[in-house]
Amino acid sequence: MSQRGKGGVYRAMDLRFDPPRPCIIKQGRAGGEISWDGRDGTWWLKRERQALESLARAGIPVPIVYATFKIEPHYYLVMEQVEGETLQTFLEKRQRRLSIRRVLEFARQISSLLARIHRAGWLWLDCKPANLILTKNGKLRPLDFEGACSIRRSVSSDWQTPAFKSPGSISGENCPSPSEDIYALGVTCYFLLTGRLPESPNRKSMFGRDVPTQLRSVIEVLLSPDPQVRPRAEDLTTLLAAC
Repeated sequence: MSQRGKGGVYRAMDLRFDPPRPCIIKQGRAGGEISWDGRDGTWWLKRERQALESLARAGIPVPIVYATFKIEPHYYLVMEQVEGETLQTFLEKRQRRLSIRRVLEFARQISSLLARIHRAGWLWLDCKPANLILTKNGKLRPLDFEGACSIRRSVSSDWQTPAFKSPGSISGENCPSPSEDIYALGVTCYFLLTGRLPESPNRKSMFGRDVPTQLRSVIEVLLSPDPQVRPRAEDLTTLLAAC
């Protein structure tokens, strides 16, 4: 499915079952994309396993970890292949923008997922349409937690996709906070509404006239350059319910 310095991602069949079940295998390459502090592909994949197992115990619908194994120095994680398509793919296939009702439906689901992830003690740090699987029943499931970070033992991280990273964060210097996930949610909501990424968080004419004022205000708060202004994920349900 993909290949880079830190490792590859593969589709596979788990032959221990009859019939064989499809799964995803992620490789953490020893010495792959090694950082100044010694973190390599193996380190990040072990972090993802820890995050997935912790979040699954909290009842969050992340991919299920099936197994792990090593081949020489490299580490492999076998996990559930979540059926559906990414929210990114779903949007790209459409010729029209989503309705306000559908945007709100997705925004409420994502904010609920973030609230549960934060309550479980984790920061996702990679919230974006490409990492949300839309299942056949209309539910969103999050994936890709290699860059996830424990709230209680947060460390500096430069994992986030640049377009979804808040302008106030400084790579390699500040430990991330839940407000980073909230900003990424704001970018995601803006993208759901307009089909493009926000050019500037402070523009007041970012949206079309058909976007309700209350929804516009909520997204502008999510995109605030000041992390103290952004609401907690737990408070977003109330804010979005009023839109």
